[in-house]
Amino acid sequence: MNSEIFTFFSSDSDELYKADIFRALALPRGYVIQFRYPIEFIDPKFRTDLAGFIGKKGCIFFVGGNNQALPANKRSHQIFSVCEVTVRQVLPDDDDTKQVYFLLELGEFSNYSCPSGELQQLAADEFFVSKVKAELGEKTSWSDRVATVAGFFPDHLFLGIKAISKGNTVQKPKFDQSGRASYYKLREESDYECQIQFYDTAGGTSVLKTETFFENLSISLPAKFIVGTRIDRVLFGIQTGSLTRRREPATIRFLQKDRSPVHRVDLAFRVTRDYLNAIFFGLFTALAGLGLLLGQIASKPIGKLNIMSWNGLVGLAAVVSVGTGAAFLYHLFNKK
Repeated sequence: MNSEIFTFFSSDSDELYKADIFRALALPRGYVIQFRYPIEFIDPKFRTDLAGFIGKKGCIFFVGGNNQALPANKRSHQIFSVCEVTVRQVLPDDDDTKQVYFLLELGEFSNYSCPSGELQQLAADEFFVSKVKAELGEKTSWSDRVATVAGFFPDHLFLGIKAISKGNTVQKPKFDQSGRASYYKLREESDYECQIQFYDTAGGTSVLKTETFFENLSISLPAKFIVGTRIDRVLFGIQTGSLTRRREPATIRFLQKDRSPVHRVDLAFRVTRDYLNAIFFGLFTALAGLGLLLGQIASKPIGKLNIMSWNGLVGLAAVVSVGTGAAFLYHLFNKK
């Protein structure tokens, strides 16, 4: 199927550009990442209408063989599609950095080709942001996309965060427009699962380092983890503690040992207070209070007929109310 798509190139000419591809393969679908380009790397046809990119579909491409020692039109470019994207924001910075920032929401892994040679021509012209008519091939997978570029990433441990879930519910990443960043919203005192795929171009000997930047968030993954095989998929637990504030930011950082920190992958979270606890606290406190009130009623004579029967029923209700309320309060708020 042929379709017109916007192109977003990143190449092997610099480790920073390779790291962009690494993160595009690592972060989950729906997450928003940033690609930035000097204005001269954007096709002149689109420089005057940058807002026209917003909401449009595109694709991230990796350009191998982008040897800066050679003129652009003499380089043996190899171009591979990585994943589809949707442009969420475009931020030109004309005054300071002279760059244009594209905020791209990651989509499906894709296998686009361009038989007409347009992609190679764009690379030769050094127009890394443009539009082409491309042919979408058969459905592809994360491991297939990694395999196509793996030769340019020797001794790299690729990871792909497939999903964050709570029980059977998959959590969807959210996007903060003002902060220009994606994050997962988690509840305090809750358990989640993180499903990660691995592809080790070193054959299974690479070591993954994990750091957490928030004391009340932890992941059940060793600080130094050896995958032990070339390709694998592993499920890890994420736990959140109790908060003293309305919400707290948190980050889990993944980084290969002895690898440049530019290839780090940061997964952002916002842990929020669970207001249902406050509601339950109020309800169960009211239930306990009702039990005390019923206890007082049960101790007073109501009439000469069926006194013991009536007082007994009310007294039993008092015991059940106080006991139930106390039990639920202990269950919800005991921290030991």
